Amino acid sequence: MDWLDDTTVENGCLKLFPGSHKSAIIHNGEANDGRGFGYRLQPDAVDKSKAVTAEVSTGSGVFFHDLTLHASHPNRIGEDRWVWIPTYCDAQTEDLSYS
Repeated sequence: MDWLDDTTVENGCLKLFPGSHKSAIIHNGEANDGRGFGYRLQPDAVDKSKAVTAEVSTGSGVFFHDLTLHASHPNRIGEDRWVWIPTYCDAQTEDLSYS
């Protein structure tokens, strides 16, 4: 797969917070600053020391619940990093309502 890349801390790999999908987290509301998704956490909402860095090589994968808190490390090398992000939702199942 020549069109996918290894993910490293230097090129902005994921950091995830295991178990965070089971907790209610307070968001600051919508942020329209052009930096990624529109919702931000309050700075003290998570223990950053519990983050797991997910450096993976091409052909590997990372699977996690869609409510798991995650972010990317900054891309320090300034080059594009190509990834494939498939999602799955059972069409027969109603979406849950989350607060």
